[in-house]
Amino acid sequence: LGCATEAFGSYLYDIRARGILNSFSSTPDMKQQCAKYSVAFSHSGRLMFVASEDFSIEVWDTLIPNSKKPLQSISSVHYNRITDVAVPPSGFCLGASSWDAMASITAP
Repeated sequence: LGCATEAFGSYLYDIRARGILNSFSSTPDMKQQCAKYSVAFSHSGRLMFVASEDFSIEVWDTLIPNSKKPLQSISSVHYNRITDVAVPPSGFCLGASSWDAMASITAP
């Protein structure tokens, strides 16, 4: 189970073990931290996409324990915080919605 928090991080939980498997935070500096709002997983489950208050989508590798840097930060066309991300079952694209009342689709 993936979880995004307004407390500046995102987490991967194991429901059966009732605990955190992995935590993802891009910087220890609280001044540069942004709230996170939504999580979606790639088709394989290896990549976790996290919607951020800084108008970007962070891409994390779920197999790297306690990673401090995302694999990639996708800059979007949005000009306000991204509140939701989704990946369709085909895994071919990434959808995002924002407080700017727009939705976007990113494809490779």
